[in-house]
Amino acid sequence: MPGCTKKLRVNLVREAQKQGIRLRQSYRFVGKKAFIMQGRYASARQMKRAAKQTRKLKTYLGRVSRDIERKNPINNEIMQDLLILAKRLLKQQRHDKNKLYSIHEPEVKCIAKGKIHKPYEFGQKASFVTTSTGNWVIGA
Repeated sequence: MPGCTKKLRVNLVREAQKQGIRLRQSYRFVGKKAFIMQGRYASARQMKRAAKQTRKLKTYLGRVSRDIERKNPINNEIMQDLLILAKRLLKQQRHDKNKLYSIHEPEVKCIAKGKIHKPYEFGQKASFVTTSTGNWVIGA
């Protein structure tokens, strides 16, 4: 989640700069520092501190997205898609369905495998029907 938040903020800032939208603040340096510290705290099992940095990252994303919404006179398709993803990421709760796990592939789902060594996997479920001898795909 912190990685998605950081990456989405960076993409929003980059797209705003392409369109010539002047932002109040891009949170480039403090966002990078918060992301690094979140990873360090989580690695050291200091979860309260890690959660505080995650909240900071979400705050930075919300401020940038609201600033762009205020100043965005042009309806650019890429910018609108990024803003929709940002709203979805900021609004999601822990027990919600259809969470956003990846920015570049928003349709990714969390799949429970039921294995001890690897309980979850992220991706899409797919099924294929093949012939028994020739490995020809009949249906997908």
